[in-house]
Amino acid sequence: MGPLQVKPGVDYTAQYMEGTFTPGMSTEPHYHPGPEAIYTLTGEVCFEMPHGKIVGRAGEGVVMEAGHLHTLTATGPEQRRSLALVIYESAQPWRLPAVGWEPKNLCN
Repeated sequence: MGPLQVKPGVDYTAQYMEGTFTPGMSTEPHYHPGPEAIYTLTGEVCFEMPHGKIVGRAGEGVVMEAGHLHTLTATGPEQRRSLALVIYESAQPWRLPAVGWEPKNLCN
């Protein structure tokens, strides 16, 4: 997966995560001040963004650019497990709320 686009001369920190969601679980709308890569191990995940949605299935990866507003929802009948990497600007939190954008429930 990749490449993950970063700005030259900016200090970044890596946030590694393992996520387990039961079908229907979702995150709050948010964005990251750096790129994000998610690899789905089992199940299915749907990323809703202001311009549409992307579905990731087991064995697939999704890369999002820095500042990309989104929410993610575990879709499909089985538990969703994934690995994620967010490379974010060290001077900022790794995750920020998506102010002014409300999802349209494209993943339900």
